[in-house]
Amino acid sequence: MPDDDVEFRFGGQQVKNFQGDIGDLRGGRLRRATEFVGMCANISRIDRRIFEISHTIEEQHLADQAQFAQMAQPPATNLQVIFAEISELKRKQD
Repeated sequence: MPDDDVEFRFGGQQVKNFQGDIGDLRGGRLRRATEFVGMCANISRIDRRIFEISHTIEEQHLADQAQFAQMAQPPATNLQVIFAEISELKRKQD
């Protein structure tokens, strides 16, 4: 049995290396968690900005529609006046 002596110093070094690896993994996990929180904040800001842009586009679209409706009104009114004049001229001729 004296030949079966176990060298504990070698095992102790492996445990120290293992503990160091675990510390590295924990540090990496914490960095990733921090990065994840930062990415979530960025996504939230981007989402809010997209909402603001879409709201601005919708407001501009409504303003454009109102302006178009105002622009279309005078020709329609003028056309009605022209048709009324034509009708009156036809009645006078008859």
